[in-house]
Amino acid sequence: MGAAANTVVTPVSFGLSWIEGVASTLGSLEFGYLIITHNSIFLYLIWLFMVLLIASIQIPTIRWKMLIGLLLAVNLFLAESIIKSPQSKYLKITVLDVGQGDAIHLTTPNGSNLLIDTGAWTPMGNSGDRVLLPYLEYMGIDKLDAVILSHPHADHIGGLPSLIESTQIKTIYHSDYPYDSMLYHRYKNMAEEYDIPLIDLFAGDMIDIDPSIRIFVLGPRADVTPDRNPNNHSVVLRIQYGETSFLFTGDAEVEQERVLVNQYGDFLNTNFLKAGHHGSRTSSTNRFIEQVKPEKTAVSLAFRNRFRHPNREAVTELHRAGSRVNYTSISGALVYKSDGAQIMRK
Repeated sequence: MGAAANTVVTPVSFGLSWIEGVASTLGSLEFGYLIITHNSIFLYLIWLFMVLLIASIQIPTIRWKMLIGLLLAVNLFLAESIIKSPQSKYLKITVLDVGQGDAIHLTTPNGSNLLIDTGAWTPMGNSGDRVLLPYLEYMGIDKLDAVILSHPHADHIGGLPSLIESTQIKTIYHSDYPYDSMLYHRYKNMAEEYDIPLIDLFAGDMIDIDPSIRIFVLGPRADVTPDRNPNNHSVVLRIQYGETSFLFTGDAEVEQERVLVNQYGDFLNTNFLKAGHHGSRTSSTNRFIEQVKPEKTAVSLAFRNRFRHPNREAVTELHRAGSRVNYTSISGALVYKSDGAQIMRK
């Protein structure tokens, strides 16, 4: 009985070992496997019909049905790919001239629109009425897929109430910093009234807007207790499109820049930087700029401002790093376009 069992088991064991060896050898080759990044149900149907076709290769009555199913799945996959292909190959970034404040409009390759900050508020008016709404109307934009607020200071959230009243906003993302101002409480109450989701952002999050780009949230850290300075709890974003990268730091100052350098190192190295805190001396520190090494830098500020921005030391650091620096105070709105390979200033 034992000899008979060995006679059967030995060739089976040899066969399994041979299959395992072939699979391991082929799997270790560069061409021995495929990495699939396209998330589509039709891709799984293609795989299923291919397996069934191979399995039914000796059964003509089933084989042709599997072939038809495979061809149909391939055509549906190609049609879906064409429909989902980018409408434009460009990522467009417009640093709007809102005076002493920040408001940056991004149009993604698939036509989504988002704002990073919404400009300033003063008793005489706000950037929403003066700049953002006329700009969006001129551009033919009546819906924003996302508004991202770096922190709750009035020069970054000032235009949001007007936008909520006049524009369809899908989602508002913001720092979780608790801030006691009428403007801050107003936009939160209005978001609830207009049924707009408010989502807190923390380091490690990603924002899903367009599959052709990646939006990484680098700050604020969830495990860091906010101090008395909302600037150091700013939402910091790195946006990747193809081989080009963009860094938006809100008003992050020395303390948060130090945390970013320690935590992310070379991941901060980007082609484009929106300078922190309007070119203030509290931002754009030597260590941070040396780590980022931006090729292009945009500084958003008013031509005459009581803070005397931009600071000479901050500007010197940017130029020392070899960055091409432009200012809304001098040039007005700054427009940049990326085709995924390089960034061009319009």
